[in-house]
Amino acid sequence: INDMRVESFKHYYAASVGKDFVEETLPYYFSTLEKYLEKHNTRFFCCDSPTIADCAAFEALRTALPLVPHFAEEYKRINEIIKRFEALPQLEKYFASREHKFPANNKMASFGCSH
Repeated sequence: INDMRVESFKHYYAASVGKDFVEETLPYYFSTLEKYLEKHNTRFFCCDSPTIADCAAFEALRTALPLVPHFAEEYKRINEIIKRFEALPQLEKYFASREHKFPANNKMASFGCSH
């Protein structure tokens, strides 16, 4: 997840998000994560209970999802975990808050921000 985040920021803060990032880089990271989840068959990214790693993964994935058409169909396990994470009662207040609706990136970014 961290490798994907680092690579993502290079593109989000560039003049524009490159086609290679959307068509090659993100699918590579998503398919790698999907294979890991298939192999380990856990309810969340690391185990059957949410951890801080799920918070980091959720943030990185939530930012990138708008760039990936047909995400839910292609990456079913990742999508299921994201939905499980969003349904956690402990986070209900946060997801209903205005803070959750803030842009994912700083206004200097070319993607994931409000200009």
